[in-house]
Amino acid sequence: MLFDQIFSFVSKFKPKYDDDVVDRLNYVYTNWLIVLFSIIVACRQYIGSPLECWVPAQFQRGWEEYVENYCFVESTYYVAMEEEMPNSLIERGNRRLKYYQWVPLILALEAFLFYFPRFIWRAFHWKAGLDITSIMQHAMTTEKVGKLKVLKTQKKEDMTDLAQYFDDVLKHQVSGSDDKSLFAKVLSNHCGMYITLLYLFVKLLNIINVFSQLAILNG
Repeated sequence: MLFDQIFSFVSKFKPKYDDDVVDRLNYVYTNWLIVLFSIIVACRQYIGSPLECWVPAQFQRGWEEYVENYCFVESTYYVAMEEEMPNSLIERGNRRLKYYQWVPLILALEAFLFYFPRFIWRAFHWKAGLDITSIMQHAMTTEKVGKLKVLKTQKKEDMTDLAQYFDDVLKHQVSGSDDKSLFAKVLSNHCGMYITLLYLFVKLLNIINVFSQLAILNG
């Protein structure tokens, strides 16, 4: 029962093929990779030993654990291998690393930000009156049978259904686009520009997310 619930939850994040490979690279593959790293770091940090200190040989095990816990709570500072250990407390404070305790949460936030454009797409694209997932499934020339992909046998019927569906959608858009301002028409689900602008906006969010995270992490 537990595995069925886990499988049902994970299946919600499978690609729906109402986007392209770049979108799936952002919200599926990169997202799950970051989530995996977040889980690994969290297990190491909160279950195992977050720090392994190089302590004097005379230190007993309890002393070593105390030093490692103290360093983890109070933060450490960075010194390159080719540099000498700084003696100034001010310089040590300037080099202090304050973020590593929060690495699992930072990674979880990054995973959410990679999925956020997808969330926006799934939350608003239905307002266009188009079932894009169903359209893509009907437009595919192959279907999955077990682990194999085979050619569809009802391709003509699928194309006929798609043509009728688009005809109904266009009639609905035309009938609902009268007596509206230009701005209202653009944002209205009766306008063909709505789904295009939303898709471009999601693409822009993906670009902003990638460059923003690179800038923040390197800052």
